[in-house]
Amino acid sequence: MTPVKITQDVVEEIKSRLDIVDIASERIGLKKNGSNYKGCCPFHSEKTPSFIVNPDKQIFHCFGCHVGGDIISFVEKIDNISFYEAIIKLADIAGVKLPTVETSYEEKKLLDKKQQLLNINIFARDHYVSNMNTPGNKALKYASLREISSETMRTFHIGYAPESWDSLATALTKKGIALGNAVSLGLVKETNGKYYDTFRDRIMFPILNHRGDVVAFGGRILEPKEDSPKYINSRESDLYKKGEVLYGLYQTSKNIRETGYAVVVEGYMDFISLYQAGIRNVVATLGTAFTDKQVGLIKRYTDRIVLFYDSDEAGINAAKRSFLPLLENGLKIDALFLEDEMDPDDAVRKLGKEELENRLKKAKPLIGKIISDRFSQQYRTDELAKITKEILGYLVLIPDNVSRTFWLKELSIRSGLSTKELSGLLLNYAKNTKKEGTVTHTKVISSAKIDPLYRNVIKTLFLMPVLSNRVFDEGWDEYIPDDLRGFIQKVNNLLAQRGEMTISDWLYISKEAGFDWFESFLTKEFINKKDNDGMNFEREFTGCMVRFKMKNLERKRMDSLNKIKEGENSENTLREYKAIVQEINRLKPMLGVLE
Repeated sequence: MTPVKITQDVVEEIKSRLDIVDIASERIGLKKNGSNYKGCCPFHSEKTPSFIVNPDKQIFHCFGCHVGGDIISFVEKIDNISFYEAIIKLADIAGVKLPTVETSYEEKKLLDKKQQLLNINIFARDHYVSNMNTPGNKALKYASLREISSETMRTFHIGYAPESWDSLATALTKKGIALGNAVSLGLVKETNGKYYDTFRDRIMFPILNHRGDVVAFGGRILEPKEDSPKYINSRESDLYKKGEVLYGLYQTSKNIRETGYAVVVEGYMDFISLYQAGIRNVVATLGTAFTDKQVGLIKRYTDRIVLFYDSDEAGINAAKRSFLPLLENGLKIDALFLEDEMDPDDAVRKLGKEELENRLKKAKPLIGKIISDRFSQQYRTDELAKITKEILGYLVLIPDNVSRTFWLKELSIRSGLSTKELSGLLLNYAKNTKKEGTVTHTKVISSAKIDPLYRNVIKTLFLMPVLSNRVFDEGWDEYIPDDLRGFIQKVNNLLAQRGEMTISDWLYISKEAGFDWFESFLTKEFINKKDNDGMNFEREFTGCMVRFKMKNLERKRMDSLNKIKEGENSENTLREYKAIVQEINRLKPMLGVLE
């Protein structure tokens, strides 16, 4: 794909030709509700509609999950694509020709190479599928034995790699495709100048990324062999990083969003069994514990995970390994372990869809299983501190105070320590874990909490953009953080160019600044139609700037005070300290608006 140049003018042109009501109505049912349109939110499960679209401002906001934005944000979120990809998609719908970016020879070469690799994977997928359609082959018999329907095989392009040493290599050569690229993808191997297929006599599962590109393959052996693993996957390549892909997510993301949770299994066949049974809010990991990239993919659709691994010791341990990266990223993690060590495939057959679905919905928090298991084992008294600290390491990551308190009580019952003692330990643990090099819940808090000063400054500027000049004219830029300063500078520049700021301008520069919270904040302000007539914009703005300066002065005051305490009582140090205190006292009355 030729790179295109995205400018604010291009964005405005696209949005001027499209109506957010039309685009949103293609995905969800909207009904007129006064001057707005209303429907059930596509981004979380709800029965009472709380998703509002405002046609006048061309924005949306959900008062249930607090997601909001403009037409571009809507397409980004509902199609799980980047801002760049959403612009390209909407430009095509609007009939806007996007200006291309001049690329260097090396850049063009890299883009061409990636497309060549994707084309090879598509060719390989079709080759395997054509083999699967040969009557009487082993893979068809296996699929029949495992009750994989022809519809499921078509949906997931399940194929067959025959026993032949070079079936795919020969087909690629006849097509004029360089085998070196196939080697880099792990489809073909080379020894002493001779090429042979990596996958032989295996049922084949194409692995798609979240955009639907075929990036790799997994192959399951049809007959057990001592020297052959049960499953093999493509090696990592320029297209495929196993820690960045979840099998089936491309096909099931909509179902995950609709049901409000994702069922996570291990491996292709467990995924296929659940999907075919009608449980379609499912994804599969590919033999690894969860990575931050994989968690990020799932978080686009839900904040609840149900780990449904094999119910034997290996499956339980695999679930526990996935627990920490999921918890660190703020997800609710439940788990289902069935009686008689049933695996997901067994469960579908023995329990049926309705009963299994009911158990998945009612799956219990994994932290309960972890606490129970740790305290059910024999341990010495001197090991209690270690076990308690391990559990506290999990609890400190739980962002929900009610849930954390509940599990503290459970830990209290198991450990014999009072909830008061454990609460104190938890507080100390939260303060000290960063120093010790272990994880804390900083990641969860930082993504959920925004500095109110940022909100106040940007809200005031949004309501009265000309105040951005004062940041630089009055020297406040010296005291505000770099990211906020850059944001305000862009506001200033756009005002100078255009004379005014549109909603699209605000959303565009907030994305560039990384203020992801801003679009939801802005859309809520508009759709709620808050009355700001009584607001003293200049006083509010000045109060924010003073607060930033006060923080800066307080740091300087403490530095000077430390110097004095250390015996550095020079005339200059004392003079500096007094001047700082005087300035702080002068500014204090100006903070009244924010108190």
